[in-house]
Amino acid sequence: MEHFWPSLPYHIPPSQGMKMWWDIFWWIFQIVTMTTIIVLLRTWALREDKDKDQIAEATAPGADSDVKM
Repeated sequence: MEHFWPSLPYHIPPSQGMKMWWDIFWWIFQIVTMTTIIVLLRTWALREDKDKDQIAEATAPGADSDVKM
């Protein structure tokens, strides 16, 4: 039963694993990065919607021609 599962042809030494601070740092980095991306995309989307609304209002029938885009 000892050789039932195949193994690599060389010995892999046991690992102590990563330090505890690395996991904490990685999760904090991910949270900050993803939050920044979400806020940036939201800002871009709201700005784009605002620009489209201004264009739609300016080109609507009966709208003032003094509206600047």
